[in-house]
Amino acid sequence: MAFIEEQTLSESSLDLEQKSIYEIYKEAQQNNLSIKPFDIFSYVKTINEIRLIDEYLEDDISGIIEKFSNYYQITLSKYHSQLRRRFTLAHELGHFILHKKYLKDNKKIEDNILFRKQSNTNHIELEANEFAAALLMPKLEFEKEIKDGNNTIEKLSSRFQVSYAAVKYRAFKLGYIREY
Repeated sequence: MAFIEEQTLSESSLDLEQKSIYEIYKEAQQNNLSIKPFDIFSYVKTINEIRLIDEYLEDDISGIIEKFSNYYQITLSKYHSQLRRRFTLAHELGHFILHKKYLKDNKKIEDNILFRKQSNTNHIELEANEFAAALLMPKLEFEKEIKDGNNTIEKLSSRFQVSYAAVKYRAFKLGYIREY
């Protein structure tokens, strides 16, 4: 059981807790969707441009986003746990919002197993990871949970309905732990 110590936070230079995430939460609330924890599956289903598919993908593929002529398709691996699939879907939504210019007709972004060491991950994958972490584990909520004593990986994973790896990643990005 890894405990996360309370300390001063420092956000990365890429400030993803900005307008797009605020707008997503606002839209979710308008559609009566849960934001604690954030109901990523129901939210994505409200986006007419996206079709969500579950398939048995190769072992090292977590998710894929593809652009077709008049829609985007997000495919999630059926092999992965629901907690992991939540993060993967938020990650793919990050690509949809942040990286549309990279997605041309009949092109796709395949996401290999998430949370490889940062030096092994390209820039758009890091942005999508940061977006997903900020969406599913908002900074202020994350801070509040830690201050309220829910400062273990297990408790935070349960509270935000994400994998231990996702909690460690967010804690690392917010400066609570030195490595993940």
